Amino acid sequence: VGVLFGALQGISSQAMAQTGGWSDPVLLSTNTANSWWSDVAVDGTGRAHVVWMSGRSGYLGEDALDLLMYSGWDGQAWSDPNDIIVTARGGYTIRPAIAADANDFLHITYRGGTQIFHANALVSSAWNAASWADFHLMSGTGAGYYSDVAVDSKGAIHVVWNESVSDNPD
Repeated sequence: VGVLFGALQGISSQAMAQTGGWSDPVLLSTNTANSWWSDVAVDGTGRAHVVWMSGRSGYLGEDALDLLMYSGWDGQAWSDPNDIIVTARGGYTIRPAIAADANDFLHITYRGGTQIFHANALVSSAWNAASWADFHLMSGTGAGYYSDVAVDSKGAIHVVWNESVSDNPD
């Protein structure tokens, strides 16, 4: 399973996939064992940014690594896929989401283990794992799933996720 990217060229209100206008698909995920649940954001300059869940097999009895992968389009070429965050060990499904804001930052949400996190990085350094180091726990005490992130016209970041919640106070 791999992540493919295709763009609709010359978008109009009548554009449909069956009538053409799509670019040829580009395989982005070439350096890991699996790739799932991609998301895309386009920043204010028209650059596309893609994130997806991926993984690497465990070594010497260790659990598999769960990775958050990134690739960006600079207008000429895609950056090499890079594992920007090791989210967990053991095969958790992380289902990332990405959004761009007007201040040239990318925002991602992802599942790390059983919790939902938010991280951001400048567009210019998003390919570098160290630029995503500042992450924040978003979810509560239940198991978090399926997050999404958006930035509104005033710059406010909105995050939603599903979370298992217990009615038992004990």
